Amino acid sequence: MFYKKTIVFFGIISLLVTSLFAQTELVQNGDFSDGTTNWNLGQYGGSSASGSVIDGEYRILVTTTGSKVWNVQFTQTGLSLEQGKTYLFSFDAYKGPENSGNQSMEVNIGQSSSPWTSYFGSQDKTVILPTTKTRYTYSVVM
Repeated sequence: MFYKKTIVFFGIISLLVTSLFAQTELVQNGDFSDGTTNWNLGQYGGSSASGSVIDGEYRILVTTTGSKVWNVQFTQTGLSLEQGKTYLFSFDAYKGPENSGNQSMEVNIGQSSSPWTSYFGSQDKTVILPTTKTRYTYSVVM
């Protein structure tokens, strides 16, 4: 079966550590001003996708989905998160105009190796992508 989906990450993707006095940005190149530097578009389970930065947006074209929701992954690794701290994770996203029907993606902050622990707790990780730029923000306590 052939699928074609475009997912656009708009503007800034950020992961902030929050304290009483300051917020510190942890994501590198979250505004894509340095192109795809620090970002990885992973394709697993027979999936096929491509990505590029156009006008300050990272655009992902999924041509073949895998059998699992995580088969196409847009990631940044190497972030150091501390137990007991609260983090705010924000991003803008929408589906491309050539897409029809419902399109979704799963959002997660978790380990990048086995046992793949998710730190989202009971929060819903599924985002139904709209056709207009929408801001999503999650609070995660490590």
